[in-house]
Amino acid sequence: MTEATLNTGLRIYTDGSKTERGVGAAFCVLTDVNITHRWSTRLSLRNTVFQAEILALLKAVEHAVSLPTQQLTILVDNQASINSAANPKSHNSIARKIFKLLHSHPHIRVSWIKAHAGNIGNEEADRLAKEAAETENFPETPLELPKSFIKTFLRQKMLATWQMAWDDGDTGRLIHNIIPKVSLHPINWTRNEVLFFTGHGPFPSFLHRFNLAETSFCSCGEIGTPIHYATVCLLTTSYHMAPPSQQHQPIWFRRVANNSTSRRKIHNLLHFLQRETSLIRPDPN
Repeated sequence: MTEATLNTGLRIYTDGSKTERGVGAAFCVLTDVNITHRWSTRLSLRNTVFQAEILALLKAVEHAVSLPTQQLTILVDNQASINSAANPKSHNSIARKIFKLLHSHPHIRVSWIKAHAGNIGNEEADRLAKEAAETENFPETPLELPKSFIKTFLRQKMLATWQMAWDDGDTGRLIHNIIPKVSLHPINWTRNEVLFFTGHGPFPSFLHRFNLAETSFCSCGEIGTPIHYATVCLLTTSYHMAPPSQQHQPIWFRRVANNSTSRRKIHNLLHFLQRETSLIRPDPN
C-alpha cells in the first residue's frame, strides 16, 4: 500500500516503540500529504511494545471519533493490535474499548500497512513513538503493568525470598552444599540418590541416631556413613569411588551429584545396602 493509493479522506497512522531507554506510543493525521495533527506519549519501561501499539490505536480512534463524520482510515503496522481490537471478547480492556468505538462509528476503518515502506505518515508515527520512548521527561501515560511483567516480578521475588531462607536455614545443610542455588527446575534425583545425599538412608550412622540400630558402626569396624560405603568399606568395593580428604568432602559430594556415572554408582550402591542389611550391620552377639 503506497501513499498514492491512499489519497481519499483522512488517514491516521499509529505506531508503538520500545527501546532500552523507554516505551513510546504515537499517531499522526494526514490530510492529502500534509501532517495536520500529531500525538505521542511515553509509557513505563515495564510496559510492552504491544501495549504501546494498542494505546496508540485507541488514541487514534478517539481522535477520529471527535472529528466531523467522514470516511476515515486508520493505518496500523502491527497486526496483533488489529486482531485484538477486532475481538469483542479480548482480555485486553483497551482492545475492547476500541472494538466498541469502531462498532458504533462504522465510518472509521482500520487497515494494516507494511512498516517502513516509504509512507510519510507511517514514518512520522514511528519517529514520534521513538522520540517519546527516548525522551526521559516526556509526558507519560500511566498504564497497567503487563501480566508477563507481573509474573516475572513475582517469580523473581519468590526465588529471592526462597534463596534467603535456603541460605540462612538450620536444616538441609548437606543438600545446601550440593545445591546452593534454588531453582524451579527439578533435580530429578532417584529415591536412592536422595537417601544417599541426605544421609537419611540404610546407614548405621543415621539409624543409630534414631535408635533404629544398636550402633553407628558398620560390620567392617568403621562408622557406617554414606561416604564410607561409597569409598572405603571392604563390603562395597564394587561401588567405590576415589575417597576425598576430610576437608574436600563437600566438593566430593557436589562432583558426585553432578556426574551421571557417579550417581548411577550411588543408585546401585543403595540397592545393595537395602538388600544386604544383615551384612553391613554388626552381629549384636
